[in-house]
Amino acid sequence: MRLPAGALALTLVLTGALTSSCTLGGPTAVRSGQTTQSSTLPNPDAQRALLTLGHLSDQFEVDDEDEDQEEGDADWGCLTPDDVAGGGADDVEISFSAKRDPGLPGVFNSVTSGAGDAAAAERAFDALAASFKTCTSVHTKDDDGTAWDFDVTTDTTGWAKGGDQQINVVAIGTVGMSGVELPLDIRMSLVRINEIATMVGFFDLSDTPRATRTAHQRLIGAATARLRAVLVGEKLPPTRPLLEDYEFSNVLEELLSPTQQV
Repeated sequence: MRLPAGALALTLVLTGALTSSCTLGGPTAVRSGQTTQSSTLPNPDAQRALLTLGHLSDQFEVDDEDEDQEEGDADWGCLTPDDVAGGGADDVEISFSAKRDPGLPGVFNSVTSGAGDAAAAERAFDALAASFKTCTSVHTKDDDGTAWDFDVTTDTTGWAKGGDQQINVVAIGTVGMSGVELPLDIRMSLVRINEIATMVGFFDLSDTPRATRTAHQRLIGAATARLRAVLVGEKLPPTRPLLEDYEFSNVLEELLSPTQQV
């Protein structure tokens, strides 16, 4: 069981809402701490700002894009409104999943650039944060019977070093299917530097929020540092595995292999 379609849908909501309402990217960029005239962040530079496998651990792999596209979108209610478009042509993204079945935890990272400016991006962030704060819970069921039930919180605490603005969305609850209910922890953060944004999503079948929070914070911190370095024109920060000590959940294995009664 994989959950990339639902997480990818939320990724598109976060990045698409910004690029469609008050676009990111445009005539200004960061250069050595100064705001100067420039073009939209080029696609190769955006690619360099993305996380790599080296930021996770050897227990992860890059997702197959064709396989992900075959997955149906999960219905996550107010977290994935129907009227939000996808990102722009210059936007880039990458997704990772655990090598072991069912491919969890999963990690998503995208860099968004468009045709706006820093002031427009700030207004877009404010509007997007206000919109997500109205979504406090999700109770939905997909056509295949998969049930999603979780509480949602949104804040704008900027704990990623080097960011100008930040939105954090956390959804914790359960996913139910075939009479089985599993814990689910979803975390998304979008960080703006001037008019460019990086987004990191982390999700797992986990009931240990401290572990998922730490993993997510490490990844968005690394993504923000990489984007900052690209914009300033500095050497990228050293790449180091940030999830080597992440303890994988065994909840699914325990359900599939119950203890034999003696």
